[in-house]
Amino acid sequence: MSARLVHYKADSGNVGDDFSAWMFSRLLSQPLDDTSGTILFGVGSILDQRFVPDVPDSALKCCVFGSGARGPNKVPDISRGDWHIYCVRGPLTARALGVSCDLAVCDPGILAPVLYPAEKTSRGPIGIVPYFTASHALWSQVAEKAGWKIVSPHLGVEDFIHALLGCEKVFCESMHGAIFADAYGIPWCPLSATGAAGEGRTHAYKWTDWTASVGLGFDSIKLPNMASGGRPGLQQSLREKAKVTFVARRLKQAANADVFQVSDRALLAAHQSRLQTLATQMQDDLARDP
Repeated sequence: MSARLVHYKADSGNVGDDFSAWMFSRLLSQPLDDTSGTILFGVGSILDQRFVPDVPDSALKCCVFGSGARGPNKVPDISRGDWHIYCVRGPLTARALGVSCDLAVCDPGILAPVLYPAEKTSRGPIGIVPYFTASHALWSQVAEKAGWKIVSPHLGVEDFIHALLGCEKVFCESMHGAIFADAYGIPWCPLSATGAAGEGRTHAYKWTDWTASVGLGFDSIKLPNMASGGRPGLQQSLREKAKVTFVARRLKQAANADVFQVSDRALLAAHQSRLQTLATQMQDDLARDP
């Protein structure tokens, strides 16, 4: 039996959210089906009642593979319907759902190099992965001032990976930018800017959920909101110029202090192996469903 994929869909595209369909097309032998009565929760902070169909309990069938919560009190009621939780993003999500911490494996984004083996091309510049709603223009000015490059979260999965592999290290406003970087062994550092401004408490919650799963803490560089805004004019232009100068200087200082990190490779490999085993189990279970 096939399943209907649940994931957030950004109008401009967002590689972290778009990864689910790309991943399941390679992990599952059954094609995804938008008409299926079985709901498949994949990558992202989507364990949220807003994504659960409003159907009778007897008709609700949900599979969860590596999804995350948005906060401790924002998860769906898994006692309603038929839920098969194969794994979740991290320990905070497991606690919010009230399930065993053994199910807190990792974000499935770490499977990227398993499903798409690729090597770092060369010793490139430092990269910046903005949050998907951040201003590309502002971040491009920061990158230009610092002599670095932007890796756009609006790229398709494979194009994003190739762009990422051209970086020596990366600053990430995008959490999945950090997840993919970590999976390919590229040192990364988290930024709290547009995502923190837009998501509120969810920002630190989701990052801490994932970093805890790979044995790291969440210690981000706090920056101003890098989204576009304000009325056009000289005053706004001067404010943005000052912001760009401040952010570029702050990140140059951080780069010189070598604030980048990467998870333990043995732990990452163990998580990758377990996710593959759980994907096979889920595929077998779906195949047995009438």
